[in-house]
Parts: sequence; C-alpha cells; structure tokens
Amino acid sequence: MPILVKASQWMQTDTHVKVIVRICSGPVSRRNILYSSEYIKMNSPPFLFEAFLPEKIDVDESEVVVVGNDAHFLLKKCHPSHWDCLDQILPREEQMKRRRAAEEVELARLLSQSKAIRDERGTISKEAVRLQLCQEEKQHLCVQKMKDKQISMFFKAISIPEIHEKSKPAEKETEYLEAQEVIMPPPRDSAKILMKFSPYDLLTPKRESVELMRHQVSHLQ
Repeated sequence: MPILVKASQWMQTDTHVKVIVRICSGPVSRRNILYSSEYIKMNSPPFLFEAFLPEKIDVDESEVVVVGNDAHFLLKKCHPSHWDCLDQILPREEQMKRRRAAEEVELARLLSQSKAIRDERGTISKEAVRLQLCQEEKQHLCVQKMKDKQISMFFKAISIPEIHEKSKPAEKETEYLEAQEVIMPPPRDSAKILMKFSPYDLLTPKRESVELMRHQVSHLQ
C-alpha cells in the first residue's frame, strides 16, 4: 500500500494556482507526475500524492516543474474564482473516473511528444540525405567534366583516317562514288554443246518385263 502524502503548500490568485509537493524518498521523475482538468497526482514509491480539484483547470496552459525532490504544479483556472480547498472528498466511483481521465490525458501527451520527436528526426534525416545527394551529384558532374575534357584533348592530339572517313557527309560520299569508273568484264562468246544419248538396254529383260503379267491376267479373264 502506498503512503498518502497530504502535506503540501499551495497558493492561488483569481486565475492561477500553485501547488508545491515535497517527497523525501528521492529525486522526483516527470514521468511519475500526471494531471488532468480535475485531478493532479505525483507518485514516488512508496509515497503518493493526489488531489481532486474543486474546479476545472486549463490543461494546455498548466505545467509541472520538477526541482530536486519538489514538484511545482502551475495550474491555470478555467474561470476566475476563489477556491476554498485544494482537495475535495468525492465518492469512490468519481475518484476512479478522474484517475482514468488523468491517465488518458497523460497518454495523449506522451504520444504527441513522441510524434513530435519522430517528425523532427525524420526532417533532420531527410535534410541530411538531401545534402548528401547534392554533394554526390556535384562530385559526379565534376568527374564527368574532367573525363570529357581528357577525351576531347585525346582526339585533338591524334588523327585517325577512319574517323574522318566516317565523318564525311552523305553528299560527298555520293559524289566520290559517282566519280569512280565502273569496270565491267566483257560478255562471253556463245557456243553450242552437242549431246548424244545412248539407248538403254535392260540387263535382265525377263525380270523387268511385264509381258508375263499381262499373259496371266488375260487367262484369268
């Protein structure tokens, strides 16, 4: 069971309330402190301080400052008024409701803070990548410029006939071909070829003749 701390100093004006809570168990961490529009809490095991406020406060305009073992709650009232007490007695159900509301507010604050940190880191990372890409592009352009300059100097220093020949315009190449004499061989004389065919003699006339087959067919009819 936690030890409830009731000893605290608080002061108020028509618009603000300042609460100072001191716990002797050791330094207080900000993550152990939460507050909502009607509830404030500080937990430093085994000590626990909580207060159910009599009126609502502006959560966005309120803040908590931790100084050593002290926690300073700087609360802004939603409506100018005078509080008779800091902590009021409420039924158990209402106390649980206010505690849950305070936890939800603290969770939303932590999520918003985490998102802001991620966005900031993402922006820094994108900017670093952009600068690196720009630097690499400049280096690439510088190297490419040096290469082009070296290639240009190389071609100026040497002379290659094939390159000049290929670089001739199409018109000059056509004129050059037309100026050349086309040498064709003379036509050949015609001649007659005499061909003689010898008669074809069957080596086995009986085997290759169809006379026997005709004779057999005629007898069958």
